[in-house]
Amino acid sequence: LTAVETCRVDEALRPIKGTEQLVPCDGLVLSVGLIPENEVSEKLGIPLCPQTHGPVVDQNFQTLTDGVFCAGNCLSVNDLVDYVSENGAGAGYAAARYAHGHAPRTLREVRMGKGVTTCVPQRVDIVGPLDDVDFYLRSDGDYRDVTVTFAAGERVIHKQWLRAVRQAETVRLLVCLKGLMDDMTVSFEGTSCEEGERYG
Repeated sequence: LTAVETCRVDEALRPIKGTEQLVPCDGLVLSVGLIPENEVSEKLGIPLCPQTHGPVVDQNFQTLTDGVFCAGNCLSVNDLVDYVSENGAGAGYAAARYAHGHAPRTLREVRMGKGVTTCVPQRVDIVGPLDDVDFYLRSDGDYRDVTVTFAAGERVIHKQWLRAVRQAETVRLLVCLKGLMDDMTVSFEGTSCEEGERYG
């Protein structure tokens, strides 16, 4: 590789003639949209989340099909390998517990509210452990001075302030859900960052 030619595009992503520019370089890194590989999930009839394109799971990484667990990039494309490793360890531990005997689940939905585009897990088993539940969230934009709220109806389960969130980065939060009985909504509220604004 010796150079890359770039150009502007119109609203239909067609190149605009006369805007071509040659950029000398010896390497090219592409960051493109990814979706999880879910051929196995689809064959098993496991319900998928339309936002993440991966299976719907509870806080133990168990899908809506009892005894089937999912983690890492087949659950949701992660921007950090640390999250993939955490998912795998959590799913492995939960699967081992399941293999030694399990109680029927009682699932509650986690809905995506204002500012949230993806959320894992999408369900919470209120019979399962609720002390420290990991949530992996993405926002619909770049914000600063963000309040993250987990609410069940009028009851606030957890509220946390973050200096900033970025649309391109996963926000990982550890949340105590003790006493949760109902469906829950998670939302982001903050000040939208202008293009090019420095924050974080």
